[in-house]
Amino acid sequence: MLEMTRLSTRGQIVIPKKMREQLNLQPGEHLAIETNQGQIVLRRLSKEILSTQAAAESDATWQEYTTGRDKGEPLDKVRRELLEDAGV
Repeated sequence: MLEMTRLSTRGQIVIPKKMREQLNLQPGEHLAIETNQGQIVLRRLSKEILSTQAAAESDATWQEYTTGRDKGEPLDKVRRELLEDAGV
């Protein structure tokens, strides 16, 4: 299916309604975006991938916290935000 959209002045795009419906994309879903040979590619991220990513980021945050390289934010707050972002 080929649809057209355009880039807003804020760098945003709209995924056409027909495509959102066909793929059952819901507001708030996480998508990965990458470039490949001059093209932009979007992919839906599963909750499993997001949970794994949140866990990896949480581990990295813990390492920064325990070695004194954190940015001064309480660790519980950082972990909670990572899990909320991942929808866990």
